[in-house]
Amino acid sequence: MSDSNTSVADFQPGGDVAAPHSEVKGKLQPIPAAQIDNTAPAGAINSSASDMAKWMIVQLGSGQIPGGQKRLFSQSPLIQPKK
Repeated sequence: MSDSNTSVADFQPGGDVAAPHSEVKGKLQPIPAAQIDNTAPAGAINSSASDMAKWMIVQLGSGQIPGGQKRLFSQSPLIQPKK
């Protein structure tokens, strides 16, 4: 996952990222992103659709990386369906 992070500070000026917008003097304009890095570990993530798809594939594979023997996490912490 090369296009993901948890820090607004890691955004590069002019980068290919969505920007927050607000009405300023009657006109919709991009505004600076809120600095939420202190609360980011609670669930904030900046990512691309491609990276999120990779993460979902690993989730659906119970932690197994496709096409290899490497496992990111064991199955035990995953919620198991009730039988």
